[in-house]
Amino acid sequence: MYDFEEGSFEGIVRIWHWVQCFFADFKCHFLDWIFGALEEILGVLVQALAIIPIPGDLTSFTWPDAGPLATALVDLQVPQALSILVAAFTVRFLKGLIPLIRS
Repeated sequence: MYDFEEGSFEGIVRIWHWVQCFFADFKCHFLDWIFGALEEILGVLVQALAIIPIPGDLTSFTWPDAGPLATALVDLQVPQALSILVAAFTVRFLKGLIPLIRS
């Protein structure tokens, strides 16, 4: 298969290159196969769920207007405050994980 008379290092490099190419191609083809299978499964599920009749009340459903309460919450900048709190808790949680990662 390979001629090792020219030097063992070149032969090892060529074998290593072949292994890298093989696994890269294998990964590409394997992922294509997996995604193709998932696409087919999801297509069958969508067709199967299309058979289920949906009542007219659900097709014409609209969310009720939150009215003045939602406007007041936005004016008080509650969504921004909640996002700042979530970011702070996330940073605090991640800082607590640092000693676990170092060990």
